[in-house]
Amino acid sequence: MMRRTRPVFVGGNDHLFEFNEVHHVCTETDDCGALYKGRNPSCRGNLIRFNYWHDIGSPMGHGNAAVYFDDGDGGDTVFGNVFVRCGEPGKGSFGTVFSHGGHDIRAENNIFIDCKRALGSAPWDEARWRDALKGGQDCFFIEKLLHEVDITKPPYITHYPELVGYLDPPSGVPRVNRARLNLLVRCGEVSGGNWRLEPNANCLLTTTRGSLVAPGATTACAATPRCSNTCPGSSRFPSRRWVCSAHDSPLACDSSPSARCVKITLG
Repeated sequence: MMRRTRPVFVGGNDHLFEFNEVHHVCTETDDCGALYKGRNPSCRGNLIRFNYWHDIGSPMGHGNAAVYFDDGDGGDTVFGNVFVRCGEPGKGSFGTVFSHGGHDIRAENNIFIDCKRALGSAPWDEARWRDALKGGQDCFFIEKLLHEVDITKPPYITHYPELVGYLDPPSGVPRVNRARLNLLVRCGEVSGGNWRLEPNANCLLTTTRGSLVAPGATTACAATPRCSNTCPGSSRFPSRRWVCSAHDSPLACDSSPSARCVKITLG
Protein backbone atom coordinates (compact mmCIF):
# COMPACT_ATOMS: atom_id res chain seq x y z
CA MET A 1 0.00 0.00 0.00
CA MET A 2 1.24 3.48 -0.83
CA ARG A 3 2.11 5.48 2.22
CA ARG A 4 1.22 8.83 0.70
CA THR A 5 -2.40 8.18 -0.26
CA ARG A 6 -5.55 6.61 1.13
CA PRO A 7 -5.25 2.89 0.34
CA VAL A 8 -8.98 1.98 0.49
CA PHE A 9 -11.76 3.99 -1.16
CA VAL A 10 -15.35 2.83 -0.61
CA GLY A 11 -18.37 3.69 -2.73
CA GLY A 12 -21.69 1.92 -3.15
CA ASN A 13 -23.99 0.04 -0.83
CA ASP A 14 -23.95 -2.90 1.58
CA HIS A 15 -20.28 -3.74 1.09
CA LEU A 16 -18.35 -5.82 3.61
CA PHE A 17 -14.73 -4.99 4.46
CA GLU A 18 -13.38 -7.59 6.89
CA PHE A 19 -10.38 -9.68 8.03
CA ASN A 20 -7.75 -7.22 6.82
CA GLU A 21 -4.61 -5.84 8.40
CA VAL A 22 -4.06 -2.20 7.44
CA HIS A 23 -0.93 -0.48 8.69
CA HIS A 24 1.72 2.18 8.07
CA VAL A 25 -0.36 4.24 5.65
CA CYS A 26 -1.24 7.94 5.56
CA THR A 27 2.19 8.58 7.02
CA GLU A 28 3.10 11.37 4.60
CA THR A 29 -0.34 12.82 3.82
CA ASP A 30 -2.69 15.21 5.56
CA ASP A 31 -6.53 15.25 5.68
CA CYS A 32 -6.85 11.57 4.75
CA GLY A 33 -7.92 8.17 6.00
CA ALA A 34 -6.72 4.61 5.51
CA LEU A 35 -10.29 3.83 4.49
CA TYR A 36 -12.12 6.77 2.91
CA LYS A 37 -15.76 7.19 1.96
CA GLY A 38 -17.45 10.48 1.22
CA ARG A 39 -19.88 12.90 -0.39
CA ASN A 40 -22.72 10.49 -1.13
CA PRO A 41 -25.16 9.55 1.65
CA SER A 42 -27.09 7.29 -0.75
CA CYS A 43 -24.09 4.94 -0.46
CA ARG A 44 -24.82 3.34 2.90
CA GLY A 45 -25.30 0.05 4.69
CA ASN A 46 -21.59 -0.75 4.48
CA LEU A 47 -20.00 -2.80 7.25
CA ILE A 48 -16.35 -2.45 8.29
CA ARG A 49 -15.63 -5.24 10.74
CA PHE A 50 -13.00 -7.54 12.24
CA ASN A 51 -10.00 -5.67 10.83
CA TYR A 52 -6.69 -4.91 12.51
CA TRP A 53 -5.50 -1.34 11.99
CA HIS A 54 -2.22 -0.06 13.38
CA ASP A 55 0.35 2.70 12.97
CA ILE A 56 -1.79 4.91 10.75
CA GLY A 57 -1.37 8.65 10.27
CA SER A 58 1.17 11.29 11.18
CA PRO A 59 1.07 14.77 12.77
CA MET A 60 1.00 16.68 9.49
CA GLY A 61 -1.22 19.50 10.75
CA HIS A 62 -4.86 19.22 9.68
CA GLY A 63 -5.31 15.62 10.87
CA ASN A 64 -5.93 12.11 9.58
CA ALA A 65 -7.87 8.98 10.49
CA ALA A 66 -8.02 5.23 10.13
CA VAL A 67 -11.65 5.31 8.91
CA TYR A 68 -12.82 8.58 7.36
CA PHE A 69 -16.42 9.44 6.44
CA ASP A 70 -16.27 12.77 4.62
CA ASP A 71 -18.55 15.62 3.52
CA GLY A 72 -21.95 14.57 4.82
CA ASP A 73 -21.44 10.84 4.42
CA GLY A 74 -23.09 8.37 6.79
CA GLY A 75 -25.25 5.33 7.29
CA ASP A 76 -22.43 2.80 7.85
CA THR A 77 -21.17 0.63 10.71
CA VAL A 78 -17.68 0.13 12.16
CA PHE A 79 -17.83 -3.05 14.24
CA GLY A 80 -15.37 -5.32 16.03
CA ASN A 81 -12.15 -3.73 14.80
CA VAL A 82 -8.86 -3.36 16.65
CA PHE A 83 -7.20 0.05 16.30
CA VAL A 84 -3.67 0.58 17.65
CA ARG A 85 -1.91 3.94 17.30
CA CYS A 86 -4.34 5.17 14.67
CA GLY A 87 -5.29 8.69 13.69
CA GLU A 88 -3.95 12.14 14.42
CA PRO A 89 -6.30 14.89 15.68
CA GLY A 90 -3.95 17.53 14.29
CA LYS A 91 -5.25 21.07 14.58
CA GLY A 92 -8.85 19.99 14.20
CA SER A 93 -11.36 17.36 15.24
CA PHE A 94 -10.00 14.21 13.61
CA GLY A 95 -10.18 10.87 15.37
CA THR A 96 -9.39 7.24 14.67
CA VAL A 97 -12.91 6.94 13.27
CA PHE A 98 -13.81 10.34 11.84
CA SER A 99 -17.03 11.86 10.52
CA HIS A 100 -17.01 15.15 8.65
CA GLY A 101 -20.45 16.68 8.33
CA GLY A 102 -22.37 13.40 8.34
CA HIS A 103 -24.42 11.30 10.73
CA ASP A 104 -25.99 7.87 11.29
CA ILE A 105 -22.60 6.18 11.69
CA ARG A 106 -22.34 3.42 14.29
CA ALA A 107 -19.12 2.46 16.09
CA GLU A 108 -19.66 -0.66 18.15
CA ASN A 109 -17.58 -3.38 19.82
CA ASN A 110 -14.26 -1.90 18.70
CA ILE A 111 -10.99 -1.83 20.65
CA PHE A 112 -8.94 1.38 20.57
CA ILE A 113 -5.43 1.30 22.02
CA ASP A 114 -3.01 4.23 22.25
CA CYS A 115 -5.17 6.38 19.98
CA LYS A 116 -5.08 10.12 20.62
CA ARG A 117 -8.82 10.52 19.99
CA ALA A 118 -10.90 7.42 19.33
CA LEU A 119 -13.97 9.05 17.79
CA GLY A 120 -13.76 12.38 16.03
CA SER A 121 -16.24 14.48 14.12
CA ALA A 122 -16.70 17.91 12.61
CA PRO A 123 -20.49 18.24 12.36
CA TRP A 124 -22.18 20.69 10.02
CA ASP A 125 -24.62 23.20 11.41
CA GLU A 126 -28.19 23.46 10.14
CA ALA A 127 -27.43 26.06 7.48
CA ARG A 128 -24.50 24.15 6.01
CA TRP A 129 -26.40 20.87 5.97
CA ARG A 130 -29.41 22.39 4.18
CA ASP A 131 -27.09 24.05 1.68
CA ALA A 132 -25.53 20.66 0.91
CA LEU A 133 -28.97 19.11 0.42
CA LYS A 134 -29.69 21.81 -2.15
CA GLY A 135 -26.52 20.96 -4.06
CA GLY A 136 -24.01 23.22 -2.33
CA GLN A 137 -20.78 22.57 -0.40
CA ASP A 138 -19.31 21.02 -3.59
CA CYS A 139 -21.13 17.80 -2.68
CA PHE A 140 -23.61 17.71 -5.61
CA PHE A 141 -26.22 15.90 -3.52
CA ILE A 142 -29.10 16.72 -5.93
CA GLU A 143 -27.35 14.91 -8.75
CA LYS A 144 -26.22 12.02 -6.57
CA LEU A 145 -29.41 11.51 -4.54
CA LEU A 146 -32.07 12.20 -7.18
CA HIS A 147 -30.49 11.71 -10.60
CA GLU A 148 -27.85 9.00 -10.29
CA VAL A 149 -30.27 7.17 -7.98
CA ASP A 150 -33.55 8.28 -6.40
CA ILE A 151 -33.55 7.96 -2.63
CA THR A 152 -37.21 9.05 -2.45
CA LYS A 153 -38.39 5.78 -4.01
CA PRO A 154 -37.93 2.03 -3.50
CA PRO A 155 -35.65 0.22 -3.17
CA TYR A 156 -33.94 3.01 -1.22
CA ILE A 157 -36.75 4.03 1.13
CA THR A 158 -37.69 0.40 1.75
CA HIS A 159 -34.17 -0.90 2.31
CA TYR A 160 -33.03 2.24 4.16
CA PRO A 161 -36.11 3.63 5.96
CA GLU A 162 -33.98 6.40 7.50
CA LEU A 163 -33.93 7.99 4.02
CA VAL A 164 -37.63 8.81 4.19
CA GLY A 165 -37.77 12.61 4.30
CA TYR A 166 -33.98 12.83 4.10
CA LEU A 167 -33.99 15.77 1.67
CA ASP A 168 -36.39 17.83 3.77
CA PRO A 169 -35.50 17.17 7.41
CA PRO A 170 -37.39 18.85 10.27
CA SER A 171 -35.59 21.83 11.75
CA GLY A 172 -33.68 21.28 14.95
CA VAL A 173 -33.53 17.49 14.83
CA PRO A 174 -30.06 16.37 16.01
CA ARG A 175 -27.88 14.64 13.44
CA VAL A 176 -25.65 12.30 15.42
CA ASN A 177 -23.35 9.29 15.26
CA ARG A 178 -23.60 6.61 17.93
CA ALA A 179 -21.08 4.52 19.82
CA ARG A 180 -21.56 1.62 22.22
CA LEU A 181 -19.64 -1.32 23.71
CA ASN A 182 -16.23 -0.01 22.70
CA LEU A 183 -13.10 -0.67 24.74
CA LEU A 184 -10.63 2.21 24.94
CA VAL A 185 -7.16 1.66 26.38
CA ARG A 186 -4.71 4.52 26.99
CA CYS A 187 -6.56 6.83 24.63
CA GLY A 188 -6.07 10.56 25.01
CA GLU A 189 -9.69 11.46 24.26
CA VAL A 190 -12.82 9.42 23.78
CA SER A 191 -14.86 11.46 21.34
CA GLY A 192 -15.76 14.86 20.03
CA GLY A 193 -18.37 16.57 17.89
CA ASN A 194 -21.67 14.80 17.31
CA TRP A 195 -20.77 11.35 18.63
CA ARG A 196 -23.28 10.11 21.19
CA LEU A 197 -21.95 7.46 23.55
CA GLU A 198 -24.53 5.13 25.02
CA PRO A 199 -24.48 5.80 28.79
CA ASN A 200 -22.33 3.33 30.75
CA ALA A 201 -21.78 1.22 27.65
CA ASN A 202 -18.16 2.01 26.73
CA CYS A 203 -15.23 0.81 28.83
CA LEU A 204 -12.28 3.16 29.37
CA LEU A 205 -8.99 1.72 30.64
CA THR A 206 -5.81 3.53 31.62
CA THR A 207 -3.64 0.56 32.54
CA THR A 208 -0.15 0.31 31.09
CA ARG A 209 0.74 -3.39 31.08
CA GLY A 210 -0.80 -6.73 31.86
CA SER A 211 -3.77 -8.81 30.87
CA LEU A 212 -7.29 -7.40 30.69
CA VAL A 213 -10.54 -9.23 30.12
CA ALA A 214 -13.77 -7.53 29.08
CA PRO A 215 -16.46 -10.12 29.84
CA GLY A 216 -20.07 -9.98 28.80
CA ALA A 217 -23.14 -8.91 30.73
CA THR A 218 -22.76 -7.73 34.32
CA THR A 219 -19.13 -8.52 35.16
CA ALA A 220 -16.59 -5.74 35.56
CA CYS A 221 -13.26 -5.60 33.78
CA ALA A 222 -10.31 -7.45 35.25
CA ALA A 223 -8.74 -4.01 35.57
CA THR A 224 -11.69 -2.56 37.46
CA PRO A 225 -9.57 -0.26 39.71
CA ARG A 226 -8.30 1.49 36.60
CA CYS A 227 -11.50 1.28 34.61
CA SER A 228 -13.85 4.26 34.46
CA ASN A 229 -16.94 2.04 34.50
CA THR A 230 -17.95 -1.59 34.30
CA CYS A 231 -17.95 -3.22 30.90
CA PRO A 232 -21.51 -4.22 30.05
CA GLY A 233 -20.55 -6.12 26.92
CA SER A 234 -17.65 -7.78 25.21
CA SER A 235 -15.81 -6.85 22.07
CA ARG A 236 -16.83 -9.93 20.17
CA PHE A 237 -14.67 -11.31 17.41
CA PRO A 238 -15.25 -14.20 15.02
CA SER A 239 -14.76 -17.76 16.18
CA ARG A 240 -11.10 -17.96 15.27
CA ARG A 241 -7.81 -17.17 16.95
CA TRP A 242 -6.69 -13.61 16.46
CA VAL A 243 -3.00 -12.95 16.91
CA CYS A 244 -2.48 -9.24 16.45
CA SER A 245 0.93 -9.15 18.10
CA ALA A 246 3.23 -8.29 15.23
CA HIS A 247 6.77 -7.56 16.32
CA ASP A 248 6.03 -3.83 16.56
CA SER A 249 2.60 -4.11 18.13
CA PRO A 250 1.73 -3.91 21.85
CA LEU A 251 -1.40 -6.00 21.40
CA ALA A 252 -2.35 -9.63 21.30
CA CYS A 253 -5.94 -10.75 21.52
CA ASP A 254 -7.45 -14.20 21.50
CA SER A 255 -10.99 -15.57 21.32
CA SER A 256 -12.48 -19.02 21.06
CA PRO A 257 -15.87 -20.26 19.82
CA SER A 258 -17.13 -20.78 23.35
CA ALA A 259 -15.75 -17.57 24.84
CA ARG A 260 -17.93 -14.59 25.63
CA CYS A 261 -14.97 -12.30 25.98
CA VAL A 262 -11.78 -11.19 24.31
CA LYS A 263 -8.55 -11.33 26.29
CA ILE A 264 -6.18 -8.47 25.58
CA THR A 265 -2.51 -8.64 26.44
CA LEU A 266 -0.77 -5.28 26.57
CA GLY A 267 2.95 -5.14 26.07
